[in-house]
Amino acid sequence: TSASQSSAPVAGQEEGGKVAVRYGPHIKIGKKGTVLNAWGVWVCAYSMFFAIAGWMYLKVRQLLSVLLFGMFKPRPEHCCWIMHKWCNLVLRLGFSAPKVEGLENLPPKDETVL
Repeated sequence: TSASQSSAPVAGQEEGGKVAVRYGPHIKIGKKGTVLNAWGVWVCAYSMFFAIAGWMYLKVRQLLSVLLFGMFKPRPEHCCWIMHKWCNLVLRLGFSAPKVEGLENLPPKDETVL
């Protein structure tokens, strides 16, 4: 037989040419069988913790605004600041370092990217 018709799978691949991926201990979620392992649980947990903390900060500011007749009313800058800090924390805790191409197309550092 020829080499291309060999029945033995290539190392690191399953039969049919699919690459074998090892997820470690995991569960499958939904009809498509999306995999959730310990790392995914960690990312979801800390992301939601900081998102809820930011939401609570805005709610406290809103309550103070009502009680003190608008002195501490949340402004859009608060939302931008919270989103900026939340994204930085999520990326740092996830040990992520995104590579950005085209930095020259972004607005100045003090402006929000839309």
